[in-house]
Amino acid sequence: MSRTPLLTAKVAELLVIDEQTTLPDFQREVRWNQAYYRLAQGL
Repeated sequence: MSRTPLLTAKVAELLVIDEQTTLPDFQREVRWNQAYYRLAQGL
């Protein structure tokens, strides 16, 4: 299983993990956050 870094050196993320959090949902939120920050750098 490959691991994807959850934090970058430039941006700290806060993601809530509770009893309803699933791994696929958590991974999807991380990907959305990464996409947002990459796009926001170009604005």
